[in-house]
Amino acid sequence: MLYRINLLSIPIVKAAYTVIRKTVWDISDSQNILILIKKGSCQITMNGTKHILNCGDAFFVPGGTHYRREPINDELCTLCYAHFVHQTPIIECEQEDAKKELSEIHTQDLENILKNRDDFTEPDFTVYIPTKLSLGADTEKAFEIFDEIQNSQRKDSLSRNITASLHLSRLLTRLSNICIKQLLSGKDTIEVASSRKLRRAINYIQTHISEPISLDTLSSVCHISKQQLIRYFKNELGTTPIAYINQLKVGRTKEYLQRHPEIPINEVCAELGFEDPLYFSRLFSKTYGESPSQYRKRVRNYKPSKEENT
Repeated sequence: MLYRINLLSIPIVKAAYTVIRKTVWDISDSQNILILIKKGSCQITMNGTKHILNCGDAFFVPGGTHYRREPINDELCTLCYAHFVHQTPIIECEQEDAKKELSEIHTQDLENILKNRDDFTEPDFTVYIPTKLSLGADTEKAFEIFDEIQNSQRKDSLSRNITASLHLSRLLTRLSNICIKQLLSGKDTIEVASSRKLRRAINYIQTHISEPISLDTLSSVCHISKQQLIRYFKNELGTTPIAYINQLKVGRTKEYLQRHPEIPINEVCAELGFEDPLYFSRLFSKTYGESPSQYRKRVRNYKPSKEENT
């Protein structure tokens, strides 16, 4: 999905900040939100679609839209947030419609240049922002502009709001230029095929987490070879499918051990598809630095300090 924003009226920045999170965030905000991934990875679900976001990705959430942010592999993610409002409506449009519009504008501009005409059509201040965009070579520059937005917000001056809003306009224009270049190139690189396949694999893993999951099953679900599946996971998540599955399963068993101290560890292990308890114990110890039984004992004997009770 793409969004048209008319910059004849500048966006008004309400907040700009950087956070490091690995928590679940489930919310709907009345303001528009632009998110840049500075480090790590996370998953954002919006309008029923799951998006895997990595370092150098941008994500746009229109005002009033519900979204859910979740960690991947319990990994910390550094996110840059810019909240803003806009006087004119932000319009949804499909990629194919945007391609057609932009191609017509591009053709018209070329014709005007060839004819050496001075009476060009009225300037168009529309920018196109996709839901998800990989910044590529523009990553460093995009974060530089975001820093200027954030620094402007921190200043104690009468012009800080207008300065921050002008920098945000610059950032939206740069993102739009990346988007338009990709659209006119004829390549569907705004939402790459690997991301769609990866989302399908992760969705299957999450909904079948209590079952044994093999590479053969995942490659069949995604309609790709096992080699392609492994490459997608390594390129976008920096891990293998099996390591991702095990990490997710171990994280779930940790929750079970904490919430259900009465259930034997072997049953918790079996509940999440680990057929070999010894293998599970080694994996748990490698991940958390203690065995499942040590972890459960520590949780049972934990007593909060006075400071934590205040």
